Amino acid sequence: MARRSTLLLPLFLACLLPALAPSTASAARAPWGMFGVGDWSWPTAATLDRESSRGLRRWRVVLDFTLIGRTAGVHDWAGTDGLMRELNRRGVVPLFVLKGCPARHCPTGKIPMSGQALADWKTFVGAAARRYGTGGVFWAANPTLTPRPLVYWQVMNEVNGAQEWPSPSAANYGAFVVSTSAALKAADRSAKVVLAGLPAIMTIWLKDYLPALYAQPGFKEAVDVIAVHGYAPSPAETAAVLDTARAIMLRHDDGATPLWVTEFAWATGGLVGDPFVVSESTQAAYLRAAGDLMVGCAARWNLKRAYWFGWRDARAPGTGYWGHNVGLTRFDGSSKPALAALDEFTRGVVLPGGRADTCPLPGGTQLDVVVPDTRVVAGPGARTADARPAYRFEATESPVRFECSMDGTPWTTCNPVLNGAWRPSSDLDDGVHVLRVRAVDPQGNVDATPATHTTIYDRYPPDTYLSGTWGNVETGSVALTLSSNEPVLQYECSVDAAPWRTCSSPFTATLTSGSHTVGVRAVDLAGNVDPDPAVAWFQVSPSVN
Repeated sequence: MARRSTLLLPLFLACLLPALAPSTASAARAPWGMFGVGDWSWPTAATLDRESSRGLRRWRVVLDFTLIGRTAGVHDWAGTDGLMRELNRRGVVPLFVLKGCPARHCPTGKIPMSGQALADWKTFVGAAARRYGTGGVFWAANPTLTPRPLVYWQVMNEVNGAQEWPSPSAANYGAFVVSTSAALKAADRSAKVVLAGLPAIMTIWLKDYLPALYAQPGFKEAVDVIAVHGYAPSPAETAAVLDTARAIMLRHDDGATPLWVTEFAWATGGLVGDPFVVSESTQAAYLRAAGDLMVGCAARWNLKRAYWFGWRDARAPGTGYWGHNVGLTRFDGSSKPALAALDEFTRGVVLPGGRADTCPLPGGTQLDVVVPDTRVVAGPGARTADARPAYRFEATESPVRFECSMDGTPWTTCNPVLNGAWRPSSDLDDGVHVLRVRAVDPQGNVDATPATHTTIYDRYPPDTYLSGTWGNVETGSVALTLSSNEPVLQYECSVDAAPWRTCSSPFTATLTSGSHTVGVRAVDLAGNVDPDPAVAWFQVSPSVN
């Protein structure tokens, strides 16, 4: 765990919280070994005794190159060997997080990216696989242990955050994990690589970083497990993190690859108002709710493992950092209610009250990654005199909700409500207006290419002009040229107060002897009608020869 932003996640699944209540159907149980823990430090023998007796079989620990390789050319495995023996005797299998860099290579203690540092890193990870992997020298040297070769190796941690990977870069980590994977698998053909756990909100957000990783050469072939960190203000929003990651995987044709949550937790201490800080009772309730989702919706995400972080609160005087208070036990070693909640998942017992029997998320165990397409099927013409014109939308999926942006304003819900149509909430100003509409389906897929509709709102009527000869005339054959101060849809003419009829320029007519009037009015493209028509009068007086 690194310190991270306390920005809230996008809440597109926040509405699911009421759905997390247990069903009344027959209950499920967590698969063996699905749940584990991690911590700031390695577990003690007493801790392992307690939890292994309660069914815990997974523990996530750091294997630090900084310590193992602090002497050039020498790997110091003594401490790790001791940990492996303690874990093995209790049937607990570690997930090693490979990270760190000796000071001689990395003065800042971060990433061995190139040159001799990278060469020594690959030697280190290869040596770890040959020692603890299939047929490893550790197992040969400890014949009294039950061989449990390590298969999975996690390469670094939270690399989309600047605290763990300075100047985060999918291209740099992508190249690094491909190189590390090759070294591990050359040492042990059974080795599998777990992606560094990616939180949703870090220096580069998960939704941007993971797609960028898939674009890196060799990434998909090198990584066997995609891993995320499920930190979020609520269990429903933890589910949103998993949905985000799994949708990206599916869109990159990586659906067969499993997804792991290598850290998730809620804290019982920290700054007031921090979204990850809850009471001890809520921490336990959230652990149960998140665990139920992970069990009930495992098929939705191809989720295989989930690790709570951490085991025990860390001493952090004066920092106020919530991450130091995520333990299942308090700093004095006493248990919080959340520890009993975790036991329900590690013991493999039937979860009471119908919990986790089904997946309550939209779509259930089927994650929808199809993005809806949106169309505006009806709306005002190129010009309109309606200050609040009506629009009708449709999408390639149903049900969906629609979001609108008029002239670049923020997206707001604009579901049709009146006769299947939507209208702006306030009058349009004169001029050009562009409406953008996008559909959002129940699983949060958003149309990335919104539909658009352009119209000009014109509330001012046109002026109409006439040219030609009128007044006292000898012949009844008249011709008038019609014009306006703006583009027109049509002209309308009336002779001697007859009903208005569509006419065109030039307007011609044959008038009888006597007095006549011809009225002409323009109708503009918005449908506005000149309220003061142009009028020509005629006095037809044929000459007498």
